[in-house]
Amino acid sequence: WILDEDGMGLDFNARNFIQRYTLALLAYSLDSQVWGVTIDETINLRVVGSDFSWLSSVDECSWYNVTCTSGVVTGLWLDEYSLIGTIPPEISRLVQLNFISFRRNCLYGTIPSEMGQLSTLTYLRLQENALSGTVPDSIFGLSALEILYLQYQYNNDWACTRSSGEVVNIYFSEGDATNGMNLGLIGKILDDNLANLTSLRDIRVGYNQFSGTISPKISHLENLGILRAENNKIRGSIPDEITMLENIHWRDTSKCGRHEKS
Repeated sequence: WILDEDGMGLDFNARNFIQRYTLALLAYSLDSQVWGVTIDETINLRVVGSDFSWLSSVDECSWYNVTCTSGVVTGLWLDEYSLIGTIPPEISRLVQLNFISFRRNCLYGTIPSEMGQLSTLTYLRLQENALSGTVPDSIFGLSALEILYLQYQYNNDWACTRSSGEVVNIYFSEGDATNGMNLGLIGKILDDNLANLTSLRDIRVGYNQFSGTISPKISHLENLGILRAENNKIRGSIPDEITMLENIHWRDTSKCGRHEKS
């Protein structure tokens, strides 16, 4: 597309070639009925003839819900667009991203380890999808990350519609009933690695199948205000050290230990 169809006609050496290519790749990776279908100006992403639609000839910083600073992409807000597919690892090429929000779509597969290269990322909101597998270790190296929302990947019964009209229900793995039930995110999430997210203020990982115990090292997260991990397979109780965090006002680990609110 960027070589043969893009009306902007960028040269390989253009300042914004990589970010425009990456956004185009994201558009082609994620299917949805909103791509190219007129529904409502506030939710259309790619509408033929629209000056601000994705894959239009205008600067990509003018595309719907793409945020830029001085011409560099810093944010993607793609909530509730019925986006279907896997998150492409090339998203890491948007090296100045501060926030990613893909809430309530039909994204499946694993979280790309390459997202751990986004050193300036402060908000990562992937809740209410159908992601599976473990959270890559690289994510725990994002020292600027303040918000981490991964909740509701398991046992969700809602659907998205492809551009072809096919309906995909994320209750099933990859939206296909023949694959069986989607199992959500697994592995350890509240272990020692979490303490590396030194800027973390809010983490919500409920309604998955995370396991393990809660590390007392989480008490090192001095900015932590919200911790929610209900409806997982996390065992044990909340370490006393965490109760000493001055900023925390909500701790919810019900159905996986002790539930407290303060």
